[in-house]
Amino acid sequence: MHLLGGGITKLAVSELPTQLTLYLALMLEGEESEFVGDHKGAVEIFKLGDSTRIARATFSWLGGEKSPNWVEGLPFNIGLAIPLHPARIPSAGVYRIEVSAQGETVSEIRLAVSEEPVSGATPMFVPVARQAGSSTTRQARTRRRGTS
Repeated sequence: MHLLGGGITKLAVSELPTQLTLYLALMLEGEESEFVGDHKGAVEIFKLGDSTRIARATFSWLGGEKSPNWVEGLPFNIGLAIPLHPARIPSAGVYRIEVSAQGETVSEIRLAVSEEPVSGATPMFVPVARQAGSSTTRQARTRRRGTS
């Protein structure tokens, strides 16, 4: 489980509160027989310290029958990219992103959010609207995409 697929654990934002412009990359791993049938999962974001839940998203998938051509013992993987854009981070601090499947927590990561630059933090820019007649700069394009 990674934020932006790169193991980000610190995030520097330009202002708070802010919306997360991140994706959570998940790789569900198991045996093929574990993915047969209806499955439900959830991603929740909590602020550490007071355990306030600030966001929750659910997902589900329906696995078909086990393939007769499947080679036993090989891993079976399902990759998911879950947008965290609706989540608003209210203040600086440490947040826990928790993933559950079938009601059981299967993974979690922590994300430290700061409004000031921090060593090792990934900068996250607040999206800005382009003004009519202005030239597009690299910084403005970067801000709109939410990438560095």
